[in-house]
Formats: sequence, C-alpha cells, structure tokens
Amino acid sequence: MITDIFTLFPLTDHRVDLQDLADKMSSTVTVAILFIFSSLIAYKTYFISPMECLASDAPKVLNFENYMTSFCWVNGIVPLGPDELMPNDRNWNIAKTKSINYYPWIPIILGIQCLFFYLPKLYWQEYCSYKGGTDLHNLIDLSKTASKAPIESRSNSVKDIATMVENLFHLHRDNQHGRISELKRKMFKRVPLLVWGKRSGNGILGVYMLMKLMYIAISVFQLYFMKKVLQLDNKFWSIFHQVFQHIFYGSDWNSTKYFPRVGYCKVTLRSLGNMGNSHITQCVLPINILNEKIYIFLFLWIWLLIVLSIVYLLNWIYIICFRCPKQNMIKLYLKGKNVLTKLEEPIIDKFITEFIRLDGIFLLKMIRINAGDVLTACVVENLWSIYKAKYRYIDFSNTECLDQKENLALRLEPGDPKISIKSKIQPPSAPTKDMFL
Repeated sequence: MITDIFTLFPLTDHRVDLQDLADKMSSTVTVAILFIFSSLIAYKTYFISPMECLASDAPKVLNFENYMTSFCWVNGIVPLGPDELMPNDRNWNIAKTKSINYYPWIPIILGIQCLFFYLPKLYWQEYCSYKGGTDLHNLIDLSKTASKAPIESRSNSVKDIATMVENLFHLHRDNQHGRISELKRKMFKRVPLLVWGKRSGNGILGVYMLMKLMYIAISVFQLYFMKKVLQLDNKFWSIFHQVFQHIFYGSDWNSTKYFPRVGYCKVTLRSLGNMGNSHITQCVLPINILNEKIYIFLFLWIWLLIVLSIVYLLNWIYIICFRCPKQNMIKLYLKGKNVLTKLEEPIIDKFITEFIRLDGIFLLKMIRINAGDVLTACVVENLWSIYKAKYRYIDFSNTECLDQKENLALRLEPGDPKISIKSKIQPPSAPTKDMFL
C-alpha cells in the first residue's frame, strides 16, 4: 500500500524531463527535501508532544500537566529572554502581545514552500504537452527508447525522430508578411534576447528560459523569507561563518524570537463561584531546535541552488547570443559521424539559423541529456541529410514567394544555381498565332 501511494507522487514519475541539472535540483530534489521536512515536522507536531510545560504551583489534579501543555500549545506562549523578568498578573496582558502561536503552521508553511518549487515544473510540463507544437515529452521519450534499442532497429526510430523534428520546424517556419514581422526579424538578428516566439524559432526555448527565471525568483524570495526567520544580518555569507563555528567550535546558535526554546504561558482555571485561579507555567519547545536546524539547512541549500541556476542560465544566454557554441556542437556530431566535408562547413551556419534554429539546438541538448551523445549524433546526421536534400537551396529570408520557391527547390539537384531572392514566378505569356499552326 505504501508503495502504491508513493507511485502516485509526482517525484516518483520516471518520465523523461526536458530539464538540465539546475532545473532538476529545483523541481525534484528541493521538492523532495521540503516534502520530507514538512512530513517530519507534521508528525512531530500532531502525533508527538512538541512541547513540555511545568508549573511549580500547579494543583495536584490528574492530567493537569498534559492539560497545561495542550492549552499553551493552542493559545501560544510568551518568549522571554534570559535578562527579562517574569511578568506578574497585572502586566501579563502587556506581555501577551508578544505571544507566539504559529507553531502548528510550520508544516503547512514548509508544504507551501514545496508547492512553490513545483509550480514552474507543472507549468513547463503543461506547455510541453502539445502547446509547443507537438508532444515534446513523447519526442524525448522516443529518443530514450531508441538509445536502448538494438542497432538494427535503431535507424528507423532515429528517422522517425528526425522526421518529427523536421515537421515541427516546418510548421513554425516564419512566413508572415508585413512591417511588424519584418521589424521582428531585424530585431531578432541584432538582439536575439528581445524577440521570442514560435515563428522566430525560439518559442520553446523562451518558455524554458521563463521557467528558469521563475525558479530563481522563487529561490530569492524564499531566501529573503528565511533570512528574516533566522534573524540574519544583511550579509548573507555570515551564516556560513556561524554554521562553521557551531559545528567545529561547539558554539551555541543564538536563539531567535521566531524559534524560542523556552516560553511562558498563563493558565486560568475557572470554577463555579469564583473568577478562577491563574498559574504561570514554563514551557520548553524542543521542536524549535529541529525547526531552526531545518531552516538553516534550507537557507544554505537554496543559496547554493541560486548560484547553480544562475550559472546554467548564463550558459543558455551564451548559447543564444553567440554562434560559436552552436556551430561547435553541430560540427562535433557531424564530424563524429564522418558526414561533414570542408566544402559543406560554410553552410552549417545556415543549417542552424534557418532550419533547426534555437528550438532545434534546445531539443538536441535535451536529447543528449536523456539519451546520450550517440543517439544525438544519429539525429543530427539525419537532420543534416534532410536539410541537404530538401532545404539547402531555399532562401528562407524571402517570405514573399517562399512556397513557390520551395516547390521548385525540391526538384533541384546539388550543384544547380541557388534560387535568387529577387526571382519571382513569371505569369504565362499570351498565346500567339504560331502556337496554333
């Protein structure tokens, strides 16, 4: 039964993901850590006594100490520092303004933090299901299956994958007209980070980059929240120094106002005929030691997570803005398959910018992450063959008569002159008398 429950949990889903290491650390590992912490604190809070209370003048009544503990847990405690005096009955109402009673909400807060880290992945999975033009998960899953298939049947699977990718690129071809479309194309050539869309060939990558920015924004927000909870100064690196001293030198961690270890509570017993007797109890909260250590760990973890996410984000920006990484990637696979000649090297840039474009680079990287370099090289080889056979002599920069030129280019053999940008389909000439003789 327990196994069946965990198979329903999203973290145990063995489907392939279109994510890199930083995304998986945020969407899978961090979600798992927060879920475990939330379950642990919930178990300690609701099934085991989270605090113990004692009053020196408590009446000798059966289970009165258990009653005091439950009463103080529900109504809250007043944390007092070691130098503060115990309030008496007169000024207890003033001290009660400092009462803390949010401890039962700690597991829920951790659960909400867990949900925040899972939302970007949920949004990305929804987009990959046909909103990107096809089922991208199915495409990567086919690649992973083909990588494990025998060599004899692998070639057919690779051809199917290359055909699916070709159809996706052909569907998203930029064939729009007008001044706005032309302006977008010019802006994209100069500053690729300003123009995003399927027609620009970076729609899938644009949504993926948005998911990365969401992870970074959520991490920064939670880091700021935990900084307030742990009462750290403005220097985030100071917590590393405090943890180092706490572990290696045995120095005690300073108790914070949000996680006090000792507090006080006033319990009033009312009976028929009198206003009631009041008892001030002292309560110790061992669960706050656990809460404190959990948030210290989460602070360090999310801090490192932000650094990792920014490094991978900068790497993608480098790939988007510069030609060198894209060309080196394609050349590496084509030379590995021995299908690239020196005469064909100049058209690699056209193969990237006009055929596969940035979305193709992204899909090839995801195939490499999930299926390995061997299968990725086979897919690149098939895409290269398709491009040379069908699209090599097509000038995609002219959108006026692109469909007519493409039909004509499909009949051209290698070595024939390239279709000129200025060429147009000539209308049929008027019939002459000689034609009827």
